[in-house]
Amino acid sequence: MFKNYFKTAWRTIKRNKSYAAINIVGLALGIACSILIFAVVFYHFSFENFNHNRDRIYRIVTEVRTDNTFYSHGTPAPLAKAIRNDYTFTEKAVRVSVLWYMPISIQTSNAETKKFIEKDGLAITTAEFFDVFNFPLVKGSIQTALVDPNTGVITERLAKKYFGDEDAMGKIFRISNKVDIKITGILKDIPLNTDRTQEIYISDKNLKDFSAWQAKDDSWGGFDSETSTFLLLKPSVAAASVEKIFPQIMQKYYKDNPNQDVFKFHVQPLSDIHFNAAYGGYADKIYLWAAALIGLFLIITACVNFINLATAQALNRSKEIGIRKVLGGVRKQLFWQFMAETTLIVLFAVGVAFALAQLTLPSINLLFKTKLTINPFTSAWLAVFLVGVTVAVIFLSGSYPGLVLSGFRPIASLKGKLSQKNIGGFSLRRVLVITQFAISQFLIIGTIVIASQMNYSKNTDLGFEKDDIVMIPVPGGLDKMKLLVNELKAVPAVKGVSLCMEAPNAGHYNTNAIRYDNREKDELWSVNPKPMDENYLSTFNLKLVAGRNIYPSDTINQYIVNEVVVNKLGLRSPQEIINKTIAVNGQAAPVVGVVKDFFDKSFRSDIGPVVLLPALNRVEHCAVKINMQQVKPAMAAVEKIWNSIYPEYVYNQEFLDAKLAKYYELDDTILTLVELFAGIAIFIGCLGLYGLISFMAAQKTKEIGVRKVLGAGVASVLWLFGKEFSRLVIIAFVIAAPIAWWLMSKYLQDFKYRINIGAPVFLLAVGSTLLIAFATVSYRSLKAAVANPVKSLRAE
Repeated sequence: MFKNYFKTAWRTIKRNKSYAAINIVGLALGIACSILIFAVVFYHFSFENFNHNRDRIYRIVTEVRTDNTFYSHGTPAPLAKAIRNDYTFTEKAVRVSVLWYMPISIQTSNAETKKFIEKDGLAITTAEFFDVFNFPLVKGSIQTALVDPNTGVITERLAKKYFGDEDAMGKIFRISNKVDIKITGILKDIPLNTDRTQEIYISDKNLKDFSAWQAKDDSWGGFDSETSTFLLLKPSVAAASVEKIFPQIMQKYYKDNPNQDVFKFHVQPLSDIHFNAAYGGYADKIYLWAAALIGLFLIITACVNFINLATAQALNRSKEIGIRKVLGGVRKQLFWQFMAETTLIVLFAVGVAFALAQLTLPSINLLFKTKLTINPFTSAWLAVFLVGVTVAVIFLSGSYPGLVLSGFRPIASLKGKLSQKNIGGFSLRRVLVITQFAISQFLIIGTIVIASQMNYSKNTDLGFEKDDIVMIPVPGGLDKMKLLVNELKAVPAVKGVSLCMEAPNAGHYNTNAIRYDNREKDELWSVNPKPMDENYLSTFNLKLVAGRNIYPSDTINQYIVNEVVVNKLGLRSPQEIINKTIAVNGQAAPVVGVVKDFFDKSFRSDIGPVVLLPALNRVEHCAVKINMQQVKPAMAAVEKIWNSIYPEYVYNQEFLDAKLAKYYELDDTILTLVELFAGIAIFIGCLGLYGLISFMAAQKTKEIGVRKVLGAGVASVLWLFGKEFSRLVIIAFVIAAPIAWWLMSKYLQDFKYRINIGAPVFLLAVGSTLLIAFATVSYRSLKAAVANPVKSLRAE
């Protein structure tokens, strides 16, 4: 029986190719987008699933409670050791310090040097790290791999990259041209679904070579944002009980330390790390749920479009249904006949959708920086998802039109006198079109708001110069750094050069205690120190509001602060702090200048207290200001000079504006997706609107003929259609606008500095929708308006 249903369905589809094609396109677009969206969502929710002890792994994070509370995944370096020594609730407590963009050099057997830059850097830790995380070694022993200083493990991928087919065990590589590391283990390649992306792990005993102050057991006064503490709790221990020990730690290790009331530690489950943006996670789960919801909306929009077109086609099939019923067809048979047609169309659409998803997958991987694959034969979730979507779409799309068509009365069908009620009525079709355009306008408003915020974030004056500046890592060596600066200044196209830890606005930060003048205690807030030289202010165009620039110096003998420091100290004016002594992390020196506030972090954070200090032994970059009209010869000259001074290192550069744009990488990704999905939703919605107008034109054929006989012009007839779709778009806007305003307001709350959602946003959204809708209906309505009234009335 079902075989006959599908044979008949196939013949029907071949007779109505255009109708089937429109439905297949609409459904395929919706399903393809949902496949890609859910692939990304499942990928992110799978993070750290490979860890056997996932539910017992926690990271300690720090809440820094000052006037402007902020959060960090960094902790004081001695914390892990203190927990191991003082408490018994953990199986393991490990410290991990991450260093990014590390230069690696390999001495080959023929005395050549191979140089690399590892963007994911390296991690400094102990062998116990591999007891916490499930990163197995394929060669070497986990227990002994990192016991001795100057030992390390690398992944299979890096072993192949560095040494080819040679055995990497026992080989030597050099970090930053100063620390030689012997390879004592080879790690299995790191899984894709983890935030621990480092492929090099070296012994914790080498921390002193990269951060001497953190290697000390008493370095409780501050912390580095890239030094983390991980715990593997015993099976019977609850996270809540761990939280209770932190006040004890503060009492023991922060007694008489002002940070006792500033730092507050918490435990963070491993499953939360990827999703908690406050502590440096990729994205809040709400963004993934929002993406999943958009995927669902697109499927609903495609189903609504199918229903609209199917019921609009009902008039063309009325005689067919009437004949079937006269020949003995019952409603159940006709219903399943239509469901068979729907099934074939949906199966075609799923096939097209899967092909579209595969074609666009490389772009999605590039956008999200992932390596997703879509294969239902190797991915259980995808197989279940495809089957579920197929069944759901078949019944969502086919049930109502099937009930409508199978319910036609045979006499009325054969006479062609079906009423609107018989064909599902205008009211339902209006509701469906309103639903489609409400979704479209919601996405349009979201696109406008996110784009406006991104434009504001990227183009607002940051308080310093970010254009035309290239940041070049410097390996160290005071004499070499000074030589580099002098030679770069001699390049005609170079307008400024400065040695510094980082640009004024940078994601990496330290927290250091500060004490002002003769006050007895440190302040109850921390500062972010930025080592630099005397050219820093001019290179980045930072403005002094009081005092002077620093004099050339290699040591910390003077400070410059920003206006936030002055305000937090309770001083009446910037001039008041000039020549007063402050101690940053115990190092006292006079304040010689105050700079105008600049954005030291992204727009998601308040401007923090910053101290600029001459400490050339701590600088990591050379900032070079370029004349962009001569950018190619300038960059070639810069690279040549750098390579002549540091021949053993790999040259690397990054323009500052591109570096700062990474703050909003996720937002740009969201914007791209919302723009894409808004366009698809509008396109599918227009298909549904076209179906509605086609239905109206068929229903109003005689009415239009009468109006034209009585003298109505083309404009009058066009308005008959125009007022209908305009009303629907306005109603959809009234539904979508408050929901979009509420959700976008929630999105903007993540930004301390943000735009306001004003009337222009909504006017642009509804105006663009009306314009698109008008373009959609103009052809069909114009065709009805210019039709010969004699032909329209003759059939009666």
